[in-house]
Amino acid sequence: MKRIQHPFALMVLLSLGLAACIKNELPSPEEPKPEEPAVIVPEAVTYHVTIPAELGADAAQTKAVEFGDGNTINSKFSETERIYVYNVSKSVFACGNADDLLHLSPTNLSANAHNCTLTGNLTFHNGATPVTVEEPDTYCLFYQLNAPSTTATDAAFRFTGQNGSAAGISGLNFAKATGVTMTLNGTDLSVDDSSVSFVLCQSIFRQQLTFKDEDDNTVSPTITSLTISTLNGSLIQEIRPLGTDVRGEISIANPTITAEGYIYLSLSFSYDGDHPATGDQLILTAQGDDGKTYHCAKNMPATGFANGKFYYGKMTLSCSNSRGNYGPAHEL
Repeated sequence: MKRIQHPFALMVLLSLGLAACIKNELPSPEEPKPEEPAVIVPEAVTYHVTIPAELGADAAQTKAVEFGDGNTINSKFSETERIYVYNVSKSVFACGNADDLLHLSPTNLSANAHNCTLTGNLTFHNGATPVTVEEPDTYCLFYQLNAPSTTATDAAFRFTGQNGSAAGISGLNFAKATGVTMTLNGTDLSVDDSSVSFVLCQSIFRQQLTFKDEDDNTVSPTITSLTISTLNGSLIQEIRPLGTDVRGEISIANPTITAEGYIYLSLSFSYDGDHPATGDQLILTAQGDDGKTYHCAKNMPATGFANGKFYYGKMTLSCSNSRGNYGPAHEL
């Protein structure tokens, strides 16, 4: 075996071997990651909706409320009313992609406001995903839905916001139409038959209140709160047309009562085996600024209160219970 005679050559060989080892230990450069494809959300189709509507003798009373001679209500459409649209077939409300519900409005009102056209531009979304409607789809129309929600089972007609005034119940006169079908022509949705049937969800009450003290003297306290309830729990706080109704009493802080003692209420009742109409009573409990509690319980009609009626009469609230029969019901 030959010896290496040149130390310099040996150093060169060693340095080359060390460089080779270092080179082999260096990590390889990362390969560029492929760009993820952009998610393209299709644009929602905007549908122009047209629904002729009328208020005839037997037509649905989907309207604002005006009181006439004291025993009648005049019906009319109002341009400020809102009609929310639910596509039953697709299980979605008409809404934008930010969960903002869209609505139809009455337009082209006739001179007496008994005829109009419900119109609006609607899109449908399931979350942020646009939904395309089809001609076989069926719809529900909710007139003056005052607690709208894109969660269908939470959307409600809510009765808890009334103040006792005639003007206040105009916004609490609710109605719904179910099983509605529309013709689709391009992006136009329309109802060929104008007889879309709206059903009222409540009745209107106008009661003249009198207050009596412990000695049966007529007094005039300022009422700071009024609670409406029923003996059998039939009173409805919220109608949830796509969910479960909420039962319970309705409380009004500082109710509006006219100088003549009139108060106006929008009320709905639901009767079943656990909440029968038989033996039921409408109960009013008032708190006065005199520190006293006034109370009245009146028997309901044998079959209960019916939706779409105008009930007017008198109620005497005393420091002791007062009972009596309810007056006649009159068609709205």
